[in-house]
Amino acid sequence: DDYYQFTGGLSAAAAALGGGDVPVYMGDHSLAEAPKIRSLKEEITRVVRGRATNPKWINGVMRHDYKGAFEMAATLDYLFAFAATTQQVPSHLFDHVFEAWIENQDVYDFLDDANPDALRDMMARFQDALDRGLWQPRRNSIIEKLEQFSETAQNTVDT
Repeated sequence: DDYYQFTGGLSAAAAALGGGDVPVYMGDHSLAEAPKIRSLKEEITRVVRGRATNPKWINGVMRHDYKGAFEMAATLDYLFAFAATTQQVPSHLFDHVFEAWIENQDVYDFLDDANPDALRDMMARFQDALDRGLWQPRRNSIIEKLEQFSETAQNTVDT
């Protein structure tokens, strides 16, 4: 979370002082002999596609039960935080994460069984992204699923 706190915070401050969004770049030094500089938008897209929605990563994190579900929730928190502080997260990335984690019944069931609190936090975070205008889902069914989850959660609290 240091990345979004510092990078996002600096980006938000620069935008506020300068009156507009500022370009943000990330250095990838995973191969010391071939470092790469990418825009924040490119890097976030790479991480969402290569890690967060990658079935191999999802299956691997699911082996860690409660902690794995927590890691998934934290990943969504980071995506949300970058969207809120930098405006560099396209809506389709939220769609991809939602589809891979919530609309995939096996992953949804894992989250619900292993860490229902993480699942509730994730659904609230998706709703918050929607409410703040950080995410405009491609399909109305996503909004309906969020509403159904919220109603079910409220009914559970009421009983």
